[in-house]
Amino acid sequence: MNVADTYLYYPLIRIPDETLIYSLLYKDRIKRIIPPAHSVGNEDWEEFDRPNRIIRQALGYDFIEEADFYESKRLISEPFFQLVKDSYKTRSPVKFEPLLGKTYKKRFQVTHRIILSGVVYFLYPEKIDPRIFELLESIGWLKEDKQTHRCEVEKELWHVYMTLLAANVSKAKGESISTNFALCEEILRNPVFQEYFGPLIPEHYSKNTKIEEVCINLLFNNCEVVDEQRVQAVPLHNLISLQQAAYIRSGLEDKRVAFCNLINNLINEVVSLQQTDNKAFIELLLKEIVESTIEFNSNLKARVSQELTSDKKSMQDYWFAGLSLCFPLVGVVLDPLFDAGSQLYYGVGAGSIAALISFLALQNYPKRPKPNVDDLAYSSRQKAYLYLNRLLEIRRSKLAQQVDN
Repeated sequence: MNVADTYLYYPLIRIPDETLIYSLLYKDRIKRIIPPAHSVGNEDWEEFDRPNRIIRQALGYDFIEEADFYESKRLISEPFFQLVKDSYKTRSPVKFEPLLGKTYKKRFQVTHRIILSGVVYFLYPEKIDPRIFELLESIGWLKEDKQTHRCEVEKELWHVYMTLLAANVSKAKGESISTNFALCEEILRNPVFQEYFGPLIPEHYSKNTKIEEVCINLLFNNCEVVDEQRVQAVPLHNLISLQQAAYIRSGLEDKRVAFCNLINNLINEVVSLQQTDNKAFIELLLKEIVESTIEFNSNLKARVSQELTSDKKSMQDYWFAGLSLCFPLVGVVLDPLFDAGSQLYYGVGAGSIAALISFLALQNYPKRPKPNVDDLAYSSRQKAYLYLNRLLEIRRSKLAQQVDN
C-alpha cells in the first residue's frame, strides 16, 4: 500500500482532528463507516458533516467519503452471529473474556437501561445485519432507542463488531485502516478473534502503516537538528488546525504526492531488507532525506537570489507566481488575528483574497518569452523536498511562536 492511499477510519463516525490533519497532509482521501443520511437525525448529520464543510472550502470537494460497507456487513454476519451465540451460551466464559472482558455476560445486559443520552457506545441499525440485530436484542445485549434511532451496546462488543467490519472493508477494498483506539489494535491480534474471523481480515493489517507513522514522526521530531540539538518533539497536528491543513494541501497537491512516493519507497526498502533494528535504519535513511531537503532548499534560495540580482525585472512574474503558490499559508498567518469562534473563516478568506490578487497580477503582467523547461521543472524527489521543507518551515514558525508566547 502507498502512503497516499485512502485511509478507512474506525470505529467512530466523528474522525478526530489529529487523524484528519494527518490524512490531509498525506492521504488521497479518508473514509468512515457512516449510515445513510436518511437514517440519521438532522442534528447528528449536521455534526457529522462539519469537518467536510470546513475542508470543502479549501479543496472544493468532499475529502471525507462514505465507506461502502454493506457487502462486508453481509459477509461477517454468519461468523459474528456464531461468536455471539457461543459466548452467550458457553458454560466456560473464560475463553471469551480476553476478547469481551471480564464478567461480560452480566455487563452486556442493557435491558434495565432507559435513557441513551450521553452514551458513547452505540450502533446504528443500518450497520448491523438484521439477524445479528434480532439475536442481540433477544438476549439483552442490545437496546434500540426508537427516538434517536441508535442501539446501545457495551464498549467491548461495540469495538469487536466495528473492528471486524472495518477490517473486512479494508481487505475487500485494499485500503489501510486507521484508529486511535488501542483496544481495536489488540482485538485484531486476539486469538479468539482470529479463530472466528481470520479469513475475513487482512493478513498484514498494520505492518506498513506502523512503519509509515514512524517515518513521518521521525521526520518532524527526531531528524532535525538546530545548534547541535534535536528539535523539540511536537507532532505537526499539534501546531496547525484542520482548516490550515486543508489550505496547505490545496496549494501543494503534486508535491504532497511526490513526498508520499518518497516515503513509500523508503518503507519498501526497510521492509525488503528486513533489518534487525528497523528504527535505527529508518533514522539513517530519514537523516539523509532531511539533509538533502535542507541542501536543496538552500541551493534553490541561492539560485533565486542570484537570478534576481542579475535580472530583477525578468523574474518579477515568477515572484508573482510564487505568491500565488504560497497563498494557502497566508490564511495560516492571518487566522490568529481573528476570533476563531465568531469569525471562523476570515483567515482563510484573507488567504483566498491574497491568492486572487496575486493571480490577477500575474495574469496582467507582461509575459516574458517562455523559458527552458529545465529552468522550471522539478523532479519528483525535488517536489518531495519542497513539500517537506514547507512543513518543516511551518513547524519552526509555530514552535517559535510558542516560545515567544
